[in-house]
Amino acid sequence: MINAIDDSCIKRYYLTMSKKESSLERVIGASPEDERAIKEQFKRTFETRQYVGFDEGHSIEKEKSPEMVECINALTRCMHGFLSQYGVGALDIRPDQIHFIDKDKVPPDLARQVGLSEQTLGHFDLGRQWIFIFHDEGQYTRQRTVHAITHEMMHFNSFYSNQINIFENSQGDISGEIKTRRAGLEIGSGDSVHFKDLNEAVTEELALRFGHAYFRGLAYIAEDAEKNLEKVQGQIDRLQQEHDQTEDLDKKWRYASAIKKTETEAIVSHGHECYSAERDVLYKMIEDMFRSNKDQFKNRDEVFELFVRGMLSGRILPLARIIDKTYGSGSFSKLADGMEALDELAA
Repeated sequence: MINAIDDSCIKRYYLTMSKKESSLERVIGASPEDERAIKEQFKRTFETRQYVGFDEGHSIEKEKSPEMVECINALTRCMHGFLSQYGVGALDIRPDQIHFIDKDKVPPDLARQVGLSEQTLGHFDLGRQWIFIFHDEGQYTRQRTVHAITHEMMHFNSFYSNQINIFENSQGDISGEIKTRRAGLEIGSGDSVHFKDLNEAVTEELALRFGHAYFRGLAYIAEDAEKNLEKVQGQIDRLQQEHDQTEDLDKKWRYASAIKKTETEAIVSHGHECYSAERDVLYKMIEDMFRSNKDQFKNRDEVFELFVRGMLSGRILPLARIIDKTYGSGSFSKLADGMEALDELAA
């Protein structure tokens, strides 16, 4: 079953060899020499899969089974093919960059170091170039685990930039700090982070689309995915019948979307919704932008691609322009502090 995925993915893999050497692609405020040095450090961290400074004195990590190792390798191969449709290459994320953490064994002094919070399922650590997946007994099905890995892989492959800030005190002493400036669609400014909700919505939507395309071909979860899909086949058949009987193009699109959503929930999320409220707002934005700019877009997927390209390549100006064109000048900036601002813009 894995081979069916590998054959198609590997062909596209060699056509889209990634030029990225780590997640970090820019360093703002640094000299060209310092930027090269910092990027080289991230490249070494990515290539060696090692990070100096992680407290390994705690036995908090769960060992990965051989089946999980094989699954992670397959996910990485498929990620090359999946992201190529958006014009970017994917990083070769390997099993030793993904760490399964037993939530019950994480002491308070280590929780922040691994990015653990009460609602956290996973976390991508830019500095370590690692993914943490937080696990406790009974919480994760196999599908949910692979889904969480996929979501964090999308973060891993997003555009990242750091910013160096230099300070001089009254005595003339120089100090500095390095902060994350861009993380996908997120933009850091001082102590604030903007567009976090939008970034998570796009990341999760990508993870769901990836899962719909590939999870049935992954040996680790294929049987579970097929069983869950069989349970909703009757619902899918009814939606398909409604789709075939109507001549209204908008209704056809809604039925097709409902079919894909039903399939995706069975194959990927298995009843577990991540960032559902944020994704609902994203869907509303895509619909508004499509209807207001039909001269520029053939379908709604082309609108979604603007969000994805901004997240993966860092080029958000085309997205900002369309949002401002749809909702009015300055609308993109108003969304910076939360997607709830869309209600005001769309009124």
